[in-house]
Amino acid sequence: MILNTQMTLLYYMVYDKFRIQKETKLKNEQAVLNSLNKQPKRFKDLINETGISAMGLTNILKRLLSEGKIERTLHKGKDAYSLTKKGEDYLEDMWMILYELYEMQNKKTNYDSNYFSENDIKWSSLNEVESPQINYRNFIDLVSSEYRELILKSIKEKYIKENEDKSYSLINEEELKGKHIIAFEIDFDLIRKNIEDSLKSDEEFDASLKDYKGVIRAIKEDNRNLYRHILLKEERKPILEQESDREDDPQ
Repeated sequence: MILNTQMTLLYYMVYDKFRIQKETKLKNEQAVLNSLNKQPKRFKDLINETGISAMGLTNILKRLLSEGKIERTLHKGKDAYSLTKKGEDYLEDMWMILYELYEMQNKKTNYDSNYFSENDIKWSSLNEVESPQINYRNFIDLVSSEYRELILKSIKEKYIKENEDKSYSLINEEELKGKHIIAFEIDFDLIRKNIEDSLKSDEEFDASLKDYKGVIRAIKEDNRNLYRHILLKEERKPILEQESDREDDPQ
C-alpha cells in the first residue's frame, strides 16, 4: 500500500513537471507569435520584448520555422523573423480560443488539460465549481477513445490501401495534416430538468407539454425517451411513431 502510494505521488510529480514545461513552452511560443504579429522582429528584439532566454528563443524559433508559422526575412536591412499566412491564421484561431478560456477561467471554473504532446487526441476541460463531481478523466478518455476509433475507420476508407501481397499502404498521406478542435458544453441544469421530465408519469409529462407543438414538442418527447432508455432501461420509441409527429410525417 505504501509502495502504491509512493508510485502514485511520483506519477503526479512527473505529470506536474511535464504540465509546467508544456505550459511554459506554449506561453513562450504565444509570446513570440504575438510579438511578430505587430511587425517583423530581429532575434535580440524578441529577447528584449518577451524576456525569453537566448537558448529558449532559439529552440522556439526552430520549432515555429519547422511548423511553417514563421519565416526568415529582412527588416530594415537586418536578418529578422516574420509571421507566415499559416502563423497569422493560427494566431487568429488561438486568440478566439484563449479568449474563451480566459473568460471561463475568470468565472470561477476549474481547468484541467492533457499536456502530453505525443497524444494524438488532446483534451482540455473547464468545469464550473458548482457542477457535480463526475470522473471527468474517465469520461473524456472514453470519448477520446471512441472518437479516435471513428476517425481511424473513416481514414481507412480513403487512406488505407490493401496491396496484392495482402500488405497495407498509406495513400494520399499529404492530405492527413492539420488539427481539428471540438468543444463540448455539458449543461447540468438542463440535464437535471430532462431527468425530472423523464421521471414523470406519461400523464404528467403530456400535461407539461400542452403549450408545445410540432418540432419542439417532438424534441422534448425524444429527449424523454432517450433519458428513460439510458436511466431506466426502457425500450426507446422511434420519434416518428410518437403521436405528436404523425401528422407531420410525409409518409
